[in-house]
Formats: sequence, C-alpha cells, structure tokens
Amino acid sequence: MSPASTPLTASSQPPRPRTALIVDDFPSVRFYHAHLLERAGFKCSVATNGREALKMLQKETVDLIVLDIVMPEMNGEELIASLRASAALARVPVLVISTEPLRERLERKRTTTSGPVGFAQKPLMPGTIWAEIEGLFQ
Repeated sequence: MSPASTPLTASSQPPRPRTALIVDDFPSVRFYHAHLLERAGFKCSVATNGREALKMLQKETVDLIVLDIVMPEMNGEELIASLRASAALARVPVLVISTEPLRERLERKRTTTSGPVGFAQKPLMPGTIWAEIEGLFQ
C-alpha cells in the first residue's frame, strides 16, 4: 500500500489526498521530489527556503514536509526548530533529504512532543524516499 492510499468504506467519500510541502533551493530537486510524491497521490506545494515555507504554512496545512538542510535565508535545521516551537506544526512529519549526514544531530534535538523525522541522503533513489515516508506515517 502506498503512503497516499487509504481504504474507502461504503458510506465514505473519497479520501482527501495527502499534501506535501517540498522545501529546497534547487528547482530541479523540487521538481524531482514533487514528481515522485505526486505519482503516489500527494498534492505538492514548493518553497525555496525555510522562511518561505513558514509563510506558506501559515495559510495551508500539510501532511508531510520534505526539506533540504543547506538553503539560503533560513536553513532546514532552523525550519525544523521553528516547526517544533509551533503548537500547530510541531507534529508534522518531516523528511530531511540532504548531502549532509545529520541524522544523529537532529534526532538528539527531538522531543516527545515533536513529530517524526526521517532522513535520506542525496543522491536519492525512489525506493529510499518511499521507505522513509512509509516509516513516518506508521
């Protein structure tokens, strides 16, 4: 079952598609990640840095945030800290995709009230992203 599939009951309406915000300063990376997620039924929005992502999150809710760490204006670690400081955004699952080996450092900063964080290193293969996303939604 893909991360976006949800069983229907006879009386239910079709499920709302899951939404994702992709945050990366490279257009080709945003396009690649959006393409992968849209193929699995996610509706995607994109932002070029953490500051832009926070502005977008004031207006819309998302089920998943996929982000890079190294970005201008507000990097990924600063964005995660801002998300975890917000009651409305603290539990949103985050998938960090970066060339930086950050898993241990970011996991140490995690609290019991923060949402799950997954990690994948670039270059990224589709199977890697699916394994991490499925783990975030379990």
